[in-house]
Amino acid sequence: MFRRGRNLQFIKSEKKNLGNPFRFQRLHGSGTRFLQIWVIGIIGLLAFFYWAIFSSPFAITKVRIESAMALPIESLIQSLTKQLSLRYWSFIPQRNIFAFDARALSKTISEQFLLGDTTVKKNRPHEILLTIAEKPREILWSSRGQLYALDPQGLMLGTTEIKPGEKKTVIYDQSGAIPEARAQILTPALLRFISTLTRNARVITLNPQFFIIADAQAPEIALKVGEGWSIKFDTTQAPETQLKNLDIILRNSIAPDALKKLEYIDLRFGEKTYYKFR
Repeated sequence: MFRRGRNLQFIKSEKKNLGNPFRFQRLHGSGTRFLQIWVIGIIGLLAFFYWAIFSSPFAITKVRIESAMALPIESLIQSLTKQLSLRYWSFIPQRNIFAFDARALSKTISEQFLLGDTTVKKNRPHEILLTIAEKPREILWSSRGQLYALDPQGLMLGTTEIKPGEKKTVIYDQSGAIPEARAQILTPALLRFISTLTRNARVITLNPQFFIIADAQAPEIALKVGEGWSIKFDTTQAPETQLKNLDIILRNSIAPDALKKLEYIDLRFGEKTYYKFR
């Protein structure tokens, strides 16, 4: 009896573990419906993607240009037309507002118009806004009577002019060499040197006019001030030390009423400072 009861219990346990055979059939049916919904959803997304990319609702139909600079419109049109004819990932036409590569167009325009800061913005759903603003040019290079704009790294951007009322720092090149576009005219170190001079409080009181340099590689530069005399600096030495010597000699050695008689002050010799009257 005891052994038979154990057998019956074991058989019941096996049947209990088998469970309802229809339960697995119901799960299988639910998975099939989920797969069908998933496939339909993917097809719907692909259809929407195709409609959004290749149909007219998001096609670029207008390009607006905002700039105060004189621009060669034909050259701009050629750049825009070429950009619109390209394909993103070699598949999606860039005439679509979403696929249009604004950064690439901005780079292309910036290389053509070195004097301008270019911004390209996509105004969805149909418009591209191209803004070209003139770059700030605090330091100008002058050679043979022509002014050239320099960027903050000392690269030549192109010819320019000083507008009425503008206050710019002009460097006159005595060598007469004609710089090439994107050529390195001045080093960033020399630009920082000149900027330090023009911001100095003592120099500002002297009404600085312009700088004179023998050529772009010369180790010295002269600053012409309002009363007609000049200050000679060594660009290989620290400007702070030379400016300190300038302040000392103007306070202790040269009377204010004698400044008009000066020809120059020479700060190129370390702690020794020289000056000459006319």
